[in-house]
Amino acid sequence: MTKEEIIRHILIILILVLGSLFIYNYIKSNRINKEEMEEYQRQHKQFEKRIDSLNTQIEDLEMEKTILLNRIDSTKNNIIYIEKRYEKELVSVKNQSVSEDVKFFKEYIEK
Repeated sequence: MTKEEIIRHILIILILVLGSLFIYNYIKSNRINKEEMEEYQRQHKQFEKRIDSLNTQIEDLEMEKTILLNRIDSTKNNIIYIEKRYEKELVSVKNQSVSEDVKFFKEYIEK
């Protein structure tokens, strides 16, 4: 074997080794990317489930809020009704005569 043939064989071996390393790294990086992608997809599904759960909770809270607002409105209306009734009775008590006051208290004490 001549020197040129030895250099040629070394270059071929070097090219084969470098090619093998390149192929190995390519396959390894694809495998890692697939594993990362699978992990990403798994996490994505978990997040979707959590978001769906949170959306359901939001809907429940909105319904509860509506119920509470309706109760507040109802209570406000009751308060207004009681205040108006109280005003009528107050005006009535203010404007009645002393004899009617005595009669009212006498009946109240007898009960």
